[in-house]
Amino acid sequence: MKHLLCACLLTMTAGMTVVAAGQVVPLQKGVHVQMAVSTKASPVPAADEPNAWVVTITADSKMYFGDDLVSPENLAEGLKIHPRKPDAKLYIKADARAAYAEVEKALKVAREAGFAQPVLLAAGTMPVLAGQTVPPRGLAVMVEPPTGSEVIVVQSVSDRGLQRVRVQNQSVQISVLVNTLEQLMAGNADKRVILVKASPRLTFAQVVDLVDAGYAAGAKVALAPLEK
Repeated sequence: MKHLLCACLLTMTAGMTVVAAGQVVPLQKGVHVQMAVSTKASPVPAADEPNAWVVTITADSKMYFGDDLVSPENLAEGLKIHPRKPDAKLYIKADARAAYAEVEKALKVAREAGFAQPVLLAAGTMPVLAGQTVPPRGLAVMVEPPTGSEVIVVQSVSDRGLQRVRVQNQSVQISVLVNTLEQLMAGNADKRVILVKASPRLTFAQVVDLVDAGYAAGAKVALAPLEK
């Protein structure tokens, strides 16, 4: 659906060649992942700061808090004992190939720790020139729709390797998902929120595509907890 970009968190520095989506980008340090690509992710330079709260999920389901390998339980405890500012952000840096079920474990901890809008880190689509400084990019997502909002439900499942999408319980082709959401958002967009209900069998890249579609339609996006 989209190309993938191998990257990690920290800012790219001088001395690089031109890089396009799908190529390997040399970076300074951190846990390396193959990042999902987003057309709507915004720069989040704060994610590059030494004290940034970054949770990484690798393709083989390992979880890191900063550079430390952790379990979801360890992560929950770490978020409790580490002091943070009221406006602190939690950044989720997941491998594009990671199962969404593993990413949801970090999002669950974020919900319970009081992070209302974790940020999904993703790579942009623009080429990177030699010497160009490019901050991390991300998509802020709500952990639940605000009280009183009108919810547009987008469900997505993996069916024999194919991603299938339903909007308000109606089947929709992914190619027209943005147009469908734009039509539903018309008229009262300020109060409407897209609630993404993603199958745990989807990849993180597939979920980023759904969030991207919501952003493209001009909507705020929330990620629903996995259904039991």
